[in-house]
Amino acid sequence: MSNDRLDLNKNIAPAKLGGEPDLVCLSHLRWDFVYQRPQHLLSRFAKRRRVFFVEEPLFGEGEPRLEISPRGDGLHIVVPRLPHGLSVEAAEAIQKLLIDQLFEGSEINHHVLWYYTPMAVGWTRHLKPLATVYDCMDELSAFKGAPPALRDRSTPSLRASTRRTSRRRARSRTTQMTRRE
Repeated sequence: MSNDRLDLNKNIAPAKLGGEPDLVCLSHLRWDFVYQRPQHLLSRFAKRRRVFFVEEPLFGEGEPRLEISPRGDGLHIVVPRLPHGLSVEAAEAIQKLLIDQLFEGSEINHHVLWYYTPMAVGWTRHLKPLATVYDCMDELSAFKGAPPALRDRSTPSLRASTRRTSRRRARSRTTQMTRRE
């Protein structure tokens, strides 16, 4: 990976006025795949704060990098691009560096982490969020082809640092949050 710092500021909106913390969402879903629960909620949150929707990495050729796509209001879609052939450990180490570059380059100082996938815990556990949300939409470890680490990470890692919610309870809490928005 190049030692050059990412010039992220050219694509990133400044923090919203009013002091609302940034929201950094770590998801197994692609933003543009299907408009569903995450897009609905996070689009609303982006009206009052910056939202960074970090997708799972895409593997291909070239140096590790982040592709950041502003989508209006305060929404930014972030896609880590990693080279083929990395071990799980190497991919996580690079993603940790990339998320740190995103935080530094975008001046993300006060933030909430919102997990839709426990797979991101390995490369985000060093972050210091004001709050952490694990929005458990699906039992991802039951999906065909799910990585074995998914089951291990979804229970102990998140239980230690997050408040797990079912869909029903999350809907209720999210309704309360969006009413304030």
